[in-house]
Amino acid sequence: MMSFDVDDFVARQLEVWPMACANYEALKSVERKDFCIDGYHIAVQFNPARKVSTGANMSSKAIAERPCFLCEKNRPKEQFAFDVDDDFSILVNPFPIFPKHLTIVLKRHEPQSVYPYLDNMRRCARMMPQMVVFFNGAHSGASAPDHLHFQASEASCWPMLGDYERGQKRAVAVCDGAEVDMCDNIGRLVYRVRTESNEALEQAIKGILELHDRKDDMVNVMMHGEDVYVVPRKLFRPWQYSAEDDRQLMVSPASVEVGGVFITPVEEHFRKICECDIKSIFEQVCF
Repeated sequence: MMSFDVDDFVARQLEVWPMACANYEALKSVERKDFCIDGYHIAVQFNPARKVSTGANMSSKAIAERPCFLCEKNRPKEQFAFDVDDDFSILVNPFPIFPKHLTIVLKRHEPQSVYPYLDNMRRCARMMPQMVVFFNGAHSGASAPDHLHFQASEASCWPMLGDYERGQKRAVAVCDGAEVDMCDNIGRLVYRVRTESNEALEQAIKGILELHDRKDDMVNVMMHGEDVYVVPRKLFRPWQYSAEDDRQLMVSPASVEVGGVFITPVEEHFRKICECDIKSIFEQVCF
C-alpha cells in the first residue's frame, strides 16, 4: 500500500503558502469550550476563519455562478497536490478546523456522491490510519456540493469515536456481508459498518439510508481504519442558523459537528451557545 507522510506534507505546504500558514498559526490560539451532555462529549470551537465556509450561500444559483475552488485551474498556485491514484489528489485545507486538515479532491468536476468512490475513500483511510476520512453529503455540510471531495483530520480530535465505543450498541440487519451496529444514546443516531467488501459497504450504507428514507445527499460518512460510521441526516441546517434575532447561532452541521466538534465563526455565538442549543441542533438535523 502507498505510504503518505501527513506531517511532512503539511509542513512542506505551509513553508511556501503564507496565507495557509497564518491560518494554521491562528488555529493554535482559537478558543474552545467543552460540554459533557448525558454522557457524550461536544467541543465548541470559536474559529472566525471558517466564516466563509459556515456562512456560504448554498443555493444552486450561487454555486453555479462561482468558480469551483476545488478544480485544479482555480486553485492557488501555492497549493501542493499529492496524487493518491488516477482519480484523487490530497491537498492541505487552507482554512483548517484541526492542526492537520486535508481535502481529498476528485480530479474531475463531478457532483458530490459517495457510492462510486467508496474504494478510493477506504484507500485514503488505510493510507492514513491516524486520521478520520470523512464525506459530507451535498445537503449535509458539503461546501462544494458540485465537486466530489472528502476531507481528513486527526482521529484524536473526534469525540464521537470514544463516545461510540462507550455507548450502548445494538446490531442492525441491513444487508449480507457486513456487520452493522448502531448507537442512539449519544445525542444523535450513529451507525457503524464493518466489512472488507466495498460492495457490501455500499449496500450497508444504502440500507441504512433507506431505513430513514434518505439518499447520499443527506448523510455524513466517516472512516477510521476499518470502521465506517454513518450518520443519516434529517435537515441541512437548524432554525437557529437563519434566526434574525438574538437566538441566531451560525452553526452549519457537517461531519465535524456530528463527530463532536461544533464550529462557531462568530464570537457572540461561541459565548452564548449552551447545552440546550446543542441538543436542539442535534434533534433537528440528526435522527
